[in-house]
Amino acid sequence: MAAPSPVDLATNLFGSVLEVGPSTETGPLTLVRLYGSIPAPDYLLAQDADARGMLRVTEIGAGIVGRILIWNRADLPVLLLDADHLEGAKQDRIAAATALIPANSKTGVPVTCVERGRWSRTSDAFRVSPHTAVTLARQYNLVGVGASLRATGSHVGDQRSVWSHMDHILRSSSTSSQTGAMRHAFQGNTGWLGEIIEGIPDPDEGQTGVMAFWGERHVAVEAFDRPEALARLWPRLLTGYALETLGSPASEVPVGVERRVLSSLASAEASSHPAVGLGTDVVLTAPGITGGALVWASGVVHAAAFGELE
Repeated sequence: MAAPSPVDLATNLFGSVLEVGPSTETGPLTLVRLYGSIPAPDYLLAQDADARGMLRVTEIGAGIVGRILIWNRADLPVLLLDADHLEGAKQDRIAAATALIPANSKTGVPVTCVERGRWSRTSDAFRVSPHTAVTLARQYNLVGVGASLRATGSHVGDQRSVWSHMDHILRSSSTSSQTGAMRHAFQGNTGWLGEIIEGIPDPDEGQTGVMAFWGERHVAVEAFDRPEALARLWPRLLTGYALETLGSPASEVPVGVERRVLSSLASAEASSHPAVGLGTDVVLTAPGITGGALVWASGVVHAAAFGELE
């Protein structure tokens, strides 16, 4: 029997593997627990490799806005999320797409800028921020990358929309930033973010993903191939979700909508493309929602989707 294709693995994850668990409401944010996974071989998270001195992330030469260099000095692949927020060097960036960097390798990685008012070196290398990217910046990035992969096979995010959203986040949070940096919005709202996050419990044992709802219609889906990855990333992911809800009304989640979101992704238009580093990127588009999944060695390492409820 032939092994399932990357598209089959990604759509099966949403259609028959992920199970919906209980929810938690805190302020304008509702988080629904997800269980189930399609495991891949071992890897390290970028935040852990960075903390252990096994990862060096730098500009390429004098600097290229849309690309950086990652040197993985570990004996395992390193997982860089589309949510990973890289601070320093000539300007802060986020990864254009989730990427699995091969062991003991140097890899050029496409990125999107989240600090458009600076192009001057503040450090020799980037560091992995304690905060992930705000959710809608990830959505705009994913939509742009999906369209770019289908049109040209390249990972190019929607830079203009990401910059516009950074301006919105800074305005709505009353944050002053001479360089338009996303990190300043996090730094200026630590108290409010702490209040939101304080009411959110840690992931359950066996929990591999989460579905986030905020405002009247927004939804985000996040899933990993093992509970340990979600648990390690949880505090950072929460700050990205929470900052996005600033000024939003309390979320009202219709009964049964979680399964409808997953079913929509399971039946979405799907295409596969070579990933950055190891594996295959699967792009999923359905009415009102766009998703992506990184498939490697018959496992779905990370999947994410963003959209608005109909």
